[in-house]
Amino acid sequence: MLKIVNKLENVDFLNKHIDEILYFFETIPTDIVIIEDIDRFDTIEIYKTFREINIIVNNYLKGIGKKKSTFLYAIKDNLFENEFDRTKFFDLIIPIIPYVDFSNSKNILTAKLKEINSDILDENQNKFINSVSRFILDNRILKNIINEFIVFREQQKIKGELLNEEKLLAIIIFKNLRPKDFSRLHNGNSNINIAFNYKSNLIKIINSDLNLKIKELQKEINEALTENLKSVRELNKLYIYEIKERMSSNPPLGLIINQKKISFQIAIERGENLISDVNIVELEYKNGASKIDSLLNEFGKTFIPSYKKRYRHINNKEGFISRNKKKIEGYKNIIKTTESQTLQQVFRNTYFSKKVFIQCFSYIYNETTIGEIYNNEKNKYDKRIYNDTLLFFLLENGYIKEDYQDYISKKGLII
Repeated sequence: MLKIVNKLENVDFLNKHIDEILYFFETIPTDIVIIEDIDRFDTIEIYKTFREINIIVNNYLKGIGKKKSTFLYAIKDNLFENEFDRTKFFDLIIPIIPYVDFSNSKNILTAKLKEINSDILDENQNKFINSVSRFILDNRILKNIINEFIVFREQQKIKGELLNEEKLLAIIIFKNLRPKDFSRLHNGNSNINIAFNYKSNLIKIINSDLNLKIKELQKEINEALTENLKSVRELNKLYIYEIKERMSSNPPLGLIINQKKISFQIAIERGENLISDVNIVELEYKNGASKIDSLLNEFGKTFIPSYKKRYRHINNKEGFISRNKKKIEGYKNIIKTTESQTLQQVFRNTYFSKKVFIQCFSYIYNETTIGEIYNNEKNKYDKRIYNDTLLFFLLENGYIKEDYQDYISKKGLII
């Protein structure tokens, strides 16, 4: 058997066993040698060695007047990253259309489940099958998923267990598509364990953000309550006076609101909003105009809070305070309910985001002993829970829930 080693060791191996290899092809006429399932080693060095063997063998067979032997390789398309390497290495490339891929796996999976009369097809209009099948891209894996599902479902019937078939299929799919991570479930180091064990950390981050929002709203309420100006007219009078004082060397003539000129006095009497999200407000000068918002924002360093905030505080003060109090109450209710939410409900929380998810679990991978397990793996970042699209899908939609242990213990029989 050919060892998967470095280039120098492969050369030594070839030199050591070449006589035996040549004797084999001399005594046993072999038209085609089929080489498959070697691409799982994820290296092209072994193929280089096979190519050398093929050349040496054919030169030897030609010398003794025998028919050459053809080496046929079954490999993945992406083994050779460079397209030129691929075409140079092989004399002929024959594409194979896969029996199962993301576009038809749902039809095949549905057909197989119909054959065994699964209850899954009677629930949610095949929503689960239609969604999860896009992750199943290999016919052998699909067959194994069905076979294991049949076995575990029958064992449950024998034991008299009434486990949810949809959840059972979900955990079997995870087992087949993420075998290494699934094996860690039994010692508590799987991404599934991490997701549920650290759910409280995720909730703390969400609630911490909500508490900051509450703190900011309460601050605005306090600022509104302590605002000593009674009207927007008084506010505009204060700021326009400050504008005139600061711009005394080049005094503005008035305002331009949406390209219409008005005097400072009219702006004061009307209670115009000098920093509006709707209107364009400019200061008029002899030689042109400039937007007023940058100047008023600069005043915010002198007048705290800023004009924009003070306008909100003064204009319908009671309504402003009432709205903010309602928001605070709403945030407090969300915090209260979040404490008892399932992981699926947390994922669907309005204030949950991928950013929050990464913030929570990056700490786990970077600072804990569990993280060390994943950090020692190849493509370690791809293995993290927030980059695993399959697991995220299963958790977000509740196909793997807090009762997942029932499906991997003796009760669920996937052990």
